Amino acid sequence: MEMAAPKQKVKKHIHLFYCSECEELAQKIAASSDAIELQSINWRSFDDGFPNLFINKAHDIRGQHVAFLASFSSPAVIFEQISVIFALPKLFIASFTLVLPFFPTGSFERVEEEGDVATAFTLARILSMIPKSRGGPTSVITIAFPDDGAWKRFHKQLQHFPMIVCNKVREGDKRIVRIKEGNPEGRHVVIVDDLVQSGGTLRECQKVLAAHGASKVSAYVTHAVFPKQSFERFLTSNSAGPGDRFSYFWITDSCPHTVKAIGQQPPFEGTKAYMQQQLPPKAKAQLFQNFNQKNPISHHDPFVVGYSQEDLALPNRLLDLFTSWSVKHSKIYTSPKEKVKRYDIFKQNLMHIAETNRKNGSYWLGLNQFADMDHEEFKANHLGLKPGLSKMAARPHTPTMFRYENAVNLPWAVDWRYKGAVTPVKNQGKCGSCWAFSTVAAVEGINKIVTGKLVSLSEQELMDCDTTFDHGCGGGIMDFAFAYIMGNQGIHTEEDYPYLMEEGYCKEKQPHSRVITIDGYEDVPENSETSLLKALAHQPVSVGVAAGSKDFQFYKGGVFDGACGVELDHVLTAVGYGSSYGQNYITMKNSWGKSWGEQGYMRIKMGTGKPEGVCDIYTMASYPVKNVTRWGV
Repeated sequence: MEMAAPKQKVKKHIHLFYCSECEELAQKIAASSDAIELQSINWRSFDDGFPNLFINKAHDIRGQHVAFLASFSSPAVIFEQISVIFALPKLFIASFTLVLPFFPTGSFERVEEEGDVATAFTLARILSMIPKSRGGPTSVITIAFPDDGAWKRFHKQLQHFPMIVCNKVREGDKRIVRIKEGNPEGRHVVIVDDLVQSGGTLRECQKVLAAHGASKVSAYVTHAVFPKQSFERFLTSNSAGPGDRFSYFWITDSCPHTVKAIGQQPPFEGTKAYMQQQLPPKAKAQLFQNFNQKNPISHHDPFVVGYSQEDLALPNRLLDLFTSWSVKHSKIYTSPKEKVKRYDIFKQNLMHIAETNRKNGSYWLGLNQFADMDHEEFKANHLGLKPGLSKMAARPHTPTMFRYENAVNLPWAVDWRYKGAVTPVKNQGKCGSCWAFSTVAAVEGINKIVTGKLVSLSEQELMDCDTTFDHGCGGGIMDFAFAYIMGNQGIHTEEDYPYLMEEGYCKEKQPHSRVITIDGYEDVPENSETSLLKALAHQPVSVGVAAGSKDFQFYKGGVFDGACGVELDHVLTAVGYGSSYGQNYITMKNSWGKSWGEQGYMRIKMGTGKPEGVCDIYTMASYPVKNVTRWGV
């Protein structure tokens, strides 16, 4: 008896149209797959310059899958491409996909006051109104979540689909999956989750959905661990019948060993983003960082947090992870004993990071340059605010009244980075000089606002010369540093007095060196969120923060509202405020380099109702005053 040959999977045939600027890219894409067929458009113009467009072979694409490769490189080409984008779905095609590799519109656009026009928002609204294809959709898709936690994590991203929510209930000594909300009858249901281990819950969800009339049940899971070959229970070849199997099971390649073990066995299909294959590491990291500031579900993305779920599940992967992390951060250990010690600390820190990320809060942690440092060592080397100094010495001056007290009609969002008032993120190194970096950042900001010139200034001068009350790497406070700049008739530029990551001798003022002056400084009223926002709407502000926590040490992104230190021990620079996914936040510039946080920045939640704010950010804040432009010598 001859065995029937296994059915070959049929590839979806795509008709790819493209704009004239993307012709070369379209040809490369088509050459990479025999399932992609290039189609063309006549990009003509009438005598008056308006587009006169024609879609070639329009009759041949009826009932077919169509994609359009666009390029919004300039306003001059957007209108004609939008015309095509709206025309293609109306040609009775099965599906339509818009591919837009780069969307530059609005990169620097901000709506901050009455009269600003949001052109990027307008274009986004236009694209959201692309008509549905006349020939589709070919099936009715419904999204199912295996529990309330998955619904909370993903429902906003999938809100345009009908939804089903399952939950687990206990009957005697058994836990049974039931449908909490929604109706799967007659629908192709796709179960969505971020992590699967043995897959018991997914299997029970599939059974209950099929029992309630789902025509098909599939699954999409980001991280498929499947210890001990547990994926075998899902293989089509091992199912009892059509009602006992998944039609499709999509997984990503975040756990490469799992993907390799599964191979091409139905119903599994691996997905891999084109950009992950093609972009160089630095560009990839930047792209994911920009995406994460918009996407709240980043707690388990390996490109964000620095580890995969497979690294946690397979002990032999931890050493490989530590080795690659050590290379990335140029770690060199003096002896094998030291390396073993650091490896043990690394594992402990990784467990804290992973446990925090499992909570799926509004922020996430990640492996950064501090991952081999225990917490006490970290605090000793990188925190340097000393509020007690103000009690040991008389104030250098009596602060004037708060000049922004009567400010009204504050903009709904502010970001001084986009106004050119913030220099690139710097790195204080193993030195408690955060007070100097925040002081300098605030002076750089007000100098740009008043003079129109952004000049990077010298933290090292404050380290070496401001020694009456401040103590270099041993810590200090912003007010004394502002007072030093006033009394010294200015501060040198970073170019003339570069940072050394250690204390040195105070250099005499050079005859032809340039200095930046300020005319005073003021304190923001304590325990007042409104007062800080009023000041921040007008200039960057130095802010004390209780940063002595592990969550702060390993912060990677999101709106932070987690564990803080027990006292003020660090200084950040507030450079803006805004809102994301309903979370209001203040944007802070740190001085731990770009490997920490969101490219060196942090968003701290505001509007919590606590007078002192998250991590006490409303208890100690001040800013420099500059009334006129003065260049000293």
